[in-house]
Amino acid sequence: MSRRIALVTSIVAMTMFAAGCASGGGTSVDANVSSGINAGAGTGTTNGSSGSTDSRAKTSTSDAPSSTKATTPDTPTSTAPATGQAGGGSTPAPGMYPTVHIDHFQSPSGNLACMIIDDGSAPSSVRCDVLSHTFTPPQEPPGGCGATGFGSSIALAPGVPARFICAGDTVADPSLPVLAYGTTSVVGTFSCDSKEDGIVCADLGSGHWFRIAKASYSLN
Repeated sequence: MSRRIALVTSIVAMTMFAAGCASGGGTSVDANVSSGINAGAGTGTTNGSSGSTDSRAKTSTSDAPSSTKATTPDTPTSTAPATGQAGGGSTPAPGMYPTVHIDHFQSPSGNLACMIIDDGSAPSSVRCDVLSHTFTPPQEPPGGCGATGFGSSIALAPGVPARFICAGDTVADPSLPVLAYGTTSVVGTFSCDSKEDGIVCADLGSGHWFRIAKASYSLN
């Protein structure tokens, strides 16, 4: 009888122990599951926050204004008139000096002399000679000038660029009237300015001109 009571007591104790273990294990599992859910929820919140941050960053980048490259208008360039040997003068300005009407004259130095023909006796032209010069004239025209000489006379005709010509004579004459410095002689469509750095003659119709001096010349 006492053995049966002890066996029943043992069984009851084991049953209660098993029930207690089952109850404790359930609590542990529930805690773990709850912890896992909370952990997962935390991770989800972090990722969501990161995703939201990335989205705002992308939006900020796309909204940034783009820069516009500045453009510089083309600047037009100027072309200088054709000239002869370096060292020669500027384009004459008609009306710049007091005007006279002399068709045959010399410079104050006597080293330069010019003749303007515009009276119908011959084709209109202006020719200037230099008696003594230190410049190097351009090359002679094809065929040369022979004994007539080259490099001391420049001529200008209407509508034709100025050029050196072959000349065996001269328009110079010590008795010619002097065209004072700072004076312009105008005959027909030609004008000649007397300057300290040479004589400048121009065809007022075409704009062609030349300058002649002892040390240099210009052709246009």
